[in-house]
Amino acid sequence: GSIRIDAFPHPVDVDRGRFSLRDGQILVEAFEGRLGGGRIEGFEGSRIELVDLRPRIYDVHATCVDCTVRYPSMLPWTRATADLRLTGTAPMVTLQGDVAVEDMTYREDFNWQSSILTTTNRRSRQQGSNGDGKTVVGLDLRVHSDGGFGISNNLGQARASGELRVVGDTREVGLDGELTTQGGRVWFRGHDFDLTSGTFGFPDPQTLDPHFHLELDTDVSTREQRYSIHYDIDGSLSAVGEMQIAGRSDPQLSE
Repeated sequence: GSIRIDAFPHPVDVDRGRFSLRDGQILVEAFEGRLGGGRIEGFEGSRIELVDLRPRIYDVHATCVDCTVRYPSMLPWTRATADLRLTGTAPMVTLQGDVAVEDMTYREDFNWQSSILTTTNRRSRQQGSNGDGKTVVGLDLRVHSDGGFGISNNLGQARASGELRVVGDTREVGLDGELTTQGGRVWFRGHDFDLTSGTFGFPDPQTLDPHFHLELDTDVSTREQRYSIHYDIDGSLSAVGEMQIAGRSDPQLSE
């Protein structure tokens, strides 16, 4: 069988479990289960208090080992090991924990203008998504990886390391932190470039507007000459038309 927790989109498959109902509380006495292809550990001792036969007070803790989920929905599908705790009284509960990412790769093809609009619309939809009385989940998650963050789409391919904090709640998700690239390839101005260095930071958790600095290098050959070209690019997702781009070549050529 499977169980669901309100406000979490993925079912937990139960291989073996023992639950008791005592003093209006569901207590987890023994549990073996799976989530997103991984296994659930440490679920024993969790409790959910019922009011009028509906979950009301949560004290749920578990470790999900090598699980693949998409949560919150504005993040890509992610394979990770996570130590999580869900506490509080509905309709407002809090999900806290540590998420060690093995793979979180953004694979959707990217269009600057439509992506700005999509980000704005997602936040608007999430902001009103719980007006029907469903449980709102406050978020305080440390998400980190050594090379597990990535992008693989029409912009290029790259891996990154770093740490993000997922904050806010399921109505309006925020990100805080910085990622540093570990090499890759980027398509820019009609050429393939080596991504020599790059950072992506979220200075304001309220905006979901990453600021980035990229250093790109490539070689271009003509019949007479071979040129080494370098670009420094600084900008943000919300103002891509105002990116600061500084280029140079060796030997010197005109733009």
